Amino acid sequence: MKKHFNRFCHIGSIYSLLLYIAYSTDEQLRDTFYIFDWMIPNEFAQKFKNSYHFHRHSFIPRMFSWIDLFIQKKLFCPCIDKESELFANDHLWSSSAVIDNHSYTLLEDSAGICSNYWCGNLRHKYESYRKSKSYKIRNFLFGSVEGFPHANNEICTDLLLTTDDFPDYISKKTIHRIKWFGLWNTFSKWKQEYIKNVYDISTEDLDFIKTKKIVLFTQPLYPDLISAKEHERIYQAIIEKYPIEKMLIKVHPRDTFLYEKINEKLTIYRKTLPSQVFDMFGIKFSTAVTVFSSAAKNFEYPITIDWYGTECSDELFKKVGRAIPPNNACIKTLL
Repeated sequence: MKKHFNRFCHIGSIYSLLLYIAYSTDEQLRDTFYIFDWMIPNEFAQKFKNSYHFHRHSFIPRMFSWIDLFIQKKLFCPCIDKESELFANDHLWSSSAVIDNHSYTLLEDSAGICSNYWCGNLRHKYESYRKSKSYKIRNFLFGSVEGFPHANNEICTDLLLTTDDFPDYISKKTIHRIKWFGLWNTFSKWKQEYIKNVYDISTEDLDFIKTKKIVLFTQPLYPDLISAKEHERIYQAIIEKYPIEKMLIKVHPRDTFLYEKINEKLTIYRKTLPSQVFDMFGIKFSTAVTVFSSAAKNFEYPITIDWYGTECSDELFKKVGRAIPPNNACIKTLL
């Protein structure tokens, strides 16, 4: 017999996982069942006793993946009843099947995600998708979230955000706000150990990071959006603009590019860790550098933000369109 849970957390990123843990009380965390999308690394999912990790089975044709989703949810996940609280990413492969028509609180997948969705190319992509025949079938099967991600639907009642991300379409929903900087000291000892275990954080890591003044947040531009050659061209041009001895390269969890190819003296931090952990521990940098990573939008203390933007590459701009920079960003070019 499946155990009953009062809270469910459905996520596809380790950032959203950290956001949920930071927001919840110790008791709420003990009463949570985690439903991980296939994008969550196994090493994270395996740390949670009360959880299920969706798998994409290659032997099932893509057009029948909904059958796979329903079977996995029915067999391995407790029932999400009307009284249960649901916190979720709503844009994932498994989101529509998990959420169905249950009311939920959106967990932002990155800072400013609603504005980026509403103002960028992604919104138009979904508008086009909702005109297709396959959408009508999937909407019937999966409910209100299908084709309406990032809280752009009637059943999302609340949003858990970290920035002032308020496009008009979420104006009538309840916004819950978290501030990262120094948050660590507000947690119980139990929650601190919980987070350390999940993210494999050590005192040595923190002491090492504190020695750097410049942080470069990378992104998986390759293979997600552009060629490996273009990815290397962009980051080589950026890295050459800064003193190597002062720079920490915080590699995105899905970024597999070997930055040692650019310069073997680079300091590269590869642990699968959301960059917001740095703020949570109260670590301060003087400069943050990025192409268009949302990590640069989370700072709650004065810092120089060097923003190169999608405009730094024609190939990238065609795929993504313009990414909205933070209000205080210094707009840079590769020249």
